[in-house]
Amino acid sequence: MDGHRRARGRRGSRRGGGGGGAEVGELPDGRHAQSGGRQTSAAKDQAATARTLRKLERRRCVQCGALAPVTSPALPCCDGCGGPRYCDESCQRAHWLAGHQFECAGATR
Repeated sequence: MDGHRRARGRRGSRRGGGGGGAEVGELPDGRHAQSGGRQTSAAKDQAATARTLRKLERRRCVQCGALAPVTSPALPCCDGCGGPRYCDESCQRAHWLAGHQFECAGATR
């Protein structure tokens, strides 16, 4: 049994040493990780801002740049590729003729 313990000790035991030298809950730069995976208020604010920005991007017309309010539903997108969003059919047609027809994945040529 003694040989087994020595072999485990060389690879690194679960309790100490062994790995990267950091204690449990400690990040490589010496700071302590938060317990339970809870977010800080700054991280929550950052996540909320990212969600709002994504909402706004779903409400901006790629042709004319018009921005619909965040409270309105997302603008309709290209039926072929689902990428660009348009405020109306005239913007969709203008964007198609401006070159989207060549880059659209769903276009039949």
